[in-house]
Amino acid sequence: MTKPLISIVTVCYNSKNTLGKTIQSVAQQSSKDFEYILIDGGSTDGTLEIIEQNREVISSWISEPDSGIYEAMNKGLKMASGEYIIYLNANDCFANENVISFITEQIGNNTALGMGVEIYKGEQLKRKYSSTHFRYWMFRFGHQPPHPGFICKVDFLKELNGFNESLQIAGDFDLLLRCFKHEDFKWKSCEEVSIKMQTGGVSDGGVKQKQVMNREILRSLKKNQIYSNTLFIWSKYLIKIFQFL
Repeated sequence: MTKPLISIVTVCYNSKNTLGKTIQSVAQQSSKDFEYILIDGGSTDGTLEIIEQNREVISSWISEPDSGIYEAMNKGLKMASGEYIIYLNANDCFANENVISFITEQIGNNTALGMGVEIYKGEQLKRKYSSTHFRYWMFRFGHQPPHPGFICKVDFLKELNGFNESLQIAGDFDLLLRCFKHEDFKWKSCEEVSIKMQTGGVSDGGVKQKQVMNREILRSLKKNQIYSNTLFIWSKYLIKIFQFL
């Protein structure tokens, strides 16, 4: 049986200090059954030099301005020719050299595979974010499986028209919700960690960013005809307490 080709997509902008480590974690994968796509938002800080230095690892790349992270992610989805796709942010890296090999062995006939994510502050592990604890009802409370650990069929995401680019922060929540609602969606979750990521993303921001994100989550739930309210959504931070070490 032929293993599925994985499309790895990295979205970056002015990431010269972290992108090299991300690319090397791709290059070190024991399985080479992947293509590596890099979407740059028009960096001016030396990121393009890092890309040029690693051209042998990168299958295809573009550098041009975009309206935000979700437009960039959609560009990567459109370029993907693999059977499955995983997003690897420019500040993150694969947990070990066998992640792609594990995915191709475990995903089977599922639409998606959910893996764990470890969240670091520098070298210190701060949180473990597992896919195995997620249940569909948790969407109502603004909770979701870890998107960096979500590997999904390319054609399925294209059928869903990818990310909603009108959202600033909650586009990953919205896409995962639409995936799980689809009648043909079938997924498998596992404890294995796929990605080590750093704190400091948009969703880890201050109160104002959390307010924007939670409003967008409510908007997504309403659009998808799932009842929720502001109290439900803010209560998700109680669930996150159990992810801290």
